[in-house]
Amino acid sequence: MKRNILILTDAFAEPAYNPRVRCLCDNLMKMGWNPFLLTEKIKGQEYKGLPCPNRQVAYYYYNTGLLSKIEWMLKFLAGILFDYKNRYYYKTLCRECKDMSFDVVLCSSFHTFPMPAAFQFAAKRKIPLYVDLRDLAEQCPGGEYNEHRFNAFPRLYALVNACFRDINIKRRNRVIKKANAVITVSPWHKNFLSQWNNNVHLIYNGFDEKWFFPYNSVTPTFQIVYTGKIYGQTMQDPTLFFETLSQLHKELKINNDVVCNFYVNETTKNRLISLAQQYGVEDYMRYRSYVSPENIPDVLHQSSIILVLSNKTTENGPFGIMTTKFFEALGVEKPILCVRSDESCLADAIRKTNAGLAATNVEEVKAFILEKYEEWKRNGYTHQQVNVEKKQLFSRQFQAKQFVQIFEKCL
Repeated sequence: MKRNILILTDAFAEPAYNPRVRCLCDNLMKMGWNPFLLTEKIKGQEYKGLPCPNRQVAYYYYNTGLLSKIEWMLKFLAGILFDYKNRYYYKTLCRECKDMSFDVVLCSSFHTFPMPAAFQFAAKRKIPLYVDLRDLAEQCPGGEYNEHRFNAFPRLYALVNACFRDINIKRRNRVIKKANAVITVSPWHKNFLSQWNNNVHLIYNGFDEKWFFPYNSVTPTFQIVYTGKIYGQTMQDPTLFFETLSQLHKELKINNDVVCNFYVNETTKNRLISLAQQYGVEDYMRYRSYVSPENIPDVLHQSSIILVLSNKTTENGPFGIMTTKFFEALGVEKPILCVRSDESCLADAIRKTNAGLAATNVEEVKAFILEKYEEWKRNGYTHQQVNVEKKQLFSRQFQAKQFVQIFEKCL
């Protein structure tokens, strides 16, 4: 029997375009489900790669200039006072889906939006609501995920951000309490969310095995690769990597056949340039633009080491951050260098899958890089002997079955 599922999620933003939801839609269709997806459209960036019927609705009219800043500020304030964005998307939902019937509503959220809209729609239709939470405000101090910052008014920013954070947490928790089930991405997240809902399930992020599979590509250089955003130092601290690279350079243990390819945006590029100059390793650095999701596997296949940036978990966070970059590197079976080790969920996953090194000091990073460097000199490529049995638990295909099992318990 075919099931109709409404999926609501936040915008498909570059560089990754929400692979968790994209792959879930694709795999649900292959399993006989009929998904319809509604999301926010980033003006000028409508994502064309969704496999299922969908509607991407713009929230902001202006894209650049003074009017865009004024519009953002007004809607930001309306969001704090009236939850305007969720109200807007609830009305859009009712209009777009008035002639559609659904068995399930799934809301996959980065923090809070569009959970209140999903809850209101599911309650009106009297159908089960499932919440998939990919990130939580409490997992990292300081709001490092937020892109809008009032740099000229840091105290005002801190006050407004704290207010908005607390309001969104309350809105999120109200929905969590009412959801039929909650799904999340790490053991820490599961334990944390269980205080509001006793039906919380763990489904990790993962890799799409159609795209992320082992392939030994011979390369003329030893490539240390990083792809995607780099957030603040509280979440991702790359200094251990740069310190190690500097020591290897000074000790003449690496040559000009070592390159560090960073596929990042301009803001991140400027931060990396400053770090490279500070540690005297500019000659090893290469800066490239974001690549599209379909080209990421080729970039990873040509890598010798895949860099995953993290930071140590403390009593204040960060907590339970399991970046998709780890899972995709696991899929292609390339050596992972995680710096600095979180000494928590991510390090445990790297150890259990034998995916590489979650590092805590310079000496072990040096040993790891030199070991893989020698392997590349012998073969022209590197390959990590991962635990294949553990690896399969993180494939998107397996995880889609986990989602369906949770849905069918209510149906």
